[in-house]
Amino acid sequence: MERQPPDLQPDGLAARLARLQAVALPESEVADYDHTTVTAPAGFRCAPADWGPGVLVAVRYDGRPALVAFREPMGRSQVVEVLQCGTGEVLRSVTIAATR
Repeated sequence: MERQPPDLQPDGLAARLARLQAVALPESEVADYDHTTVTAPAGFRCAPADWGPGVLVAVRYDGRPALVAFREPMGRSQVVEVLQCGTGEVLRSVTIAATR
């Protein structure tokens, strides 16, 4: 049985992204925000796009495959974007507290 990516809904997105940040991001000493690093379960399908640099995590957003891009923290905050598979279009962008 394949592991499923987290399912995110538009309601309460910032809180859900903060929880995902806590479990999905590597420690700050090893996080590589200069390149594109994607974490996805086996079998996850997402058409390629220009994602830009960051730590990307496979999710289902509003029922569809997507990637969450954690951009390099700036001080005490971190921009997190939900990106559409195939186009890289930003579906949602929020700023949350940087924890690592």
